[in-house]
Amino acid sequence: MAPAEPLWGDGHLVLDGTGAHATRAAGLLAKEDSFTLTARARLATAGSTKDQTVLSLAGANGSAVTLKYLASANRWQLTTTAEDSSTATSTAVTAVGALPSSDEDGDHLTIVYSAVFGDVLLYVNGALAAQAPWRNTWDFTTASVQVGRTLTGATGTAYFNGAVDELRVFRGALDASLVPEVAVLPAGESLEGTVT
Repeated sequence: MAPAEPLWGDGHLVLDGTGAHATRAAGLLAKEDSFTLTARARLATAGSTKDQTVLSLAGANGSAVTLKYLASANRWQLTTTAEDSSTATSTAVTAVGALPSSDEDGDHLTIVYSAVFGDVLLYVNGALAAQAPWRNTWDFTTASVQVGRTLTGATGTAYFNGAVDELRVFRGALDASLVPEVAVLPAGESLEGTVT
């Protein structure tokens, strides 16, 4: 059961690890452009033995990008695929730094994809924690946002057990200097800056 205290602001999305999730239909992102996704996440149990997805961008056959808690490493992990295919090549990078949190404000997680540089960055609590090249052929206009699960076809897996809050989607790659600002934005406030 997720902690009762609000994660950020007045409340949060409570996920039970067995099927609860949230979805935003495709259409938020541009076809091949850069984007930034952020969320605050708090595990229900520290050192959980179960992989748990915080965010993913799901297509018809797989996920473009997945941000999850990797139980075997007790770390956040970012995985990308080259195309919307069940046999697509995937690349996974594991975050360095502090262990994932099950206390208080949890962790602020940011995924930044740059179409210009062809790479994807993972920030944890405003600090760069992992980076990988990402040469992909995804049409992001067809990818739905999945909160709290990985979706492959019609099958959901790796459900998140804990709390998720402050989900933000930016068109464009958020500048490294702005990521720490987003991590501490008061609940409901927007960023007065630019993305590139």
